[in-house]
Amino acid sequence: MLTLLPRASEFQLGTVTMQKKFAIVFGVGCGGVIVLVVIIGIAVVSLAPKMFEWGKQQIALEQERKELAESWQPPAQDASLEHFFPAKVANYELDSQDEDATIPEFNFDLEGRHATYKSNDSRIEVFVYRATELEKEALFRRVDDVYEGQEGGIKMKTKMGYRLYYSSSQHHQNHFWWMKGWLLVFRTDDSEDREPFVKKFLQTTSD
Repeated sequence: MLTLLPRASEFQLGTVTMQKKFAIVFGVGCGGVIVLVVIIGIAVVSLAPKMFEWGKQQIALEQERKELAESWQPPAQDASLEHFFPAKVANYELDSQDEDATIPEFNFDLEGRHATYKSNDSRIEVFVYRATELEKEALFRRVDDVYEGQEGGIKMKTKMGYRLYYSSSQHHQNHFWWMKGWLLVFRTDDSEDREPFVKKFLQTTSD
């Protein structure tokens, strides 16, 4: 029985055809990569100035916070905390104050004082503690544990040594400031940033 073998010219033709297909596919792939690289490059170039400007603003804001913390004047050692809370801070008025300074959400169990300020529908709680640097570090770690333990939802944390900001869908908005042996905590359920209140409170109590 005779077996017909393909001629050499057919092998060559098939090889050429496969090479062309491979070249076309390879060419399309490289073209897609090049386009993607160009798009990314354009995006980086266009966003770079905005990112740089944003970075400068954040550095300036943090420097402002640090200067405020350094210039803050704490109450005298023998001062009564009953007189620590101003009757008015910006457009907020002191609504109540007591000695229940525990914050179960963060496992804060230090002795201190607690006050509530109100302005229309906005409500801000303020907690004041005497705390050494070691105590502050321990308390900040408790906040870190809460942050790490939260599953699901939105959460955000900024830690700068003397200051810690923690916001989440479960624990809302929390500002922690440690200055000159005092820890001040500001908490609110408001979604709007209440750092302006924090700054005004520090300025008012320092004055």
